[in-house]
Amino acid sequence: SHFGNKEYLQAINYYEEIIYFDTELIKSEDWEDLSLAYYQTENYSKVIDCNNNYKSRTKTRFNNDFILATSYFKLNKYSEAIEIYSELSNLGSLSLEIEKHNNMAECYIAIGNHNMAIDFIEQFISNSRHNAKTYLILGNAYKAAKNNKKAKEAYKMAATNGSKEAQNILNKN
Repeated sequence: SHFGNKEYLQAINYYEEIIYFDTELIKSEDWEDLSLAYYQTENYSKVIDCNNNYKSRTKTRFNNDFILATSYFKLNKYSEAIEIYSELSNLGSLSLEIEKHNNMAECYIAIGNHNMAIDFIEQFISNSRHNAKTYLILGNAYKAAKNNKKAKEAYKMAATNGSKEAQNILNKN
């Protein structure tokens, strides 16, 4: 299969040809494979379309909700992303956990819920390892909440952990 070789565009072409003739020929796991191929090629709206097709047949969402939530996040559909991210637990990978928490915090900032973003990130930082991006997002949340002192502290931590973006923000102030 093309998908096993990470030839995502070939996999997409293969599945799209089948769908063109009859969507009923696609099995549930094929919709998930097609969704992952779209995700890997950054076609996030198609990921959501695949989920909707899958859901209309099975009445459930994909097994890999992280991909679906991240697709909503990438398309600035923050409420949908938060809803799905909130249901995810134990992703089995620290990097995925960090990405999930960072994305959720950015969603909260984008919808204007700065305090929720701050609480969410501070809880994550106190309970787990963290990275520069997490502190950068925390700084952005504090800045959006008009708490410049706390924003500066968070940006300093981000810069200390290697964030050039945070260092640039600090240099401007």
